[in-house]
Amino acid sequence: MNTGELAEEKPDRPLHFDAHEFDGLREAIEKEAEGMLGKIDQFVRENPWLCIGMAAAAGLALSYLARKNGQSVPDELD
Repeated sequence: MNTGELAEEKPDRPLHFDAHEFDGLREAIEKEAEGMLGKIDQFVRENPWLCIGMAAAAGLALSYLARKNGQSVPDELD
């Protein structure tokens, strides 16, 4: 079967889609996200220096990777 034949095929039954079917799912995901963000907020408030250290380490790692993959730097700047 090629792509032309696949495009020509029609489903046996029409698709009935109602966006309201996903309202419950959307609300559940929003509650889960709020719970996760609350836990993250609590962790950051309880461990500020640990989070600052992790952010600094991540920034250094990203800058190292960016410099390593970027254009070469002249020797006098190393």
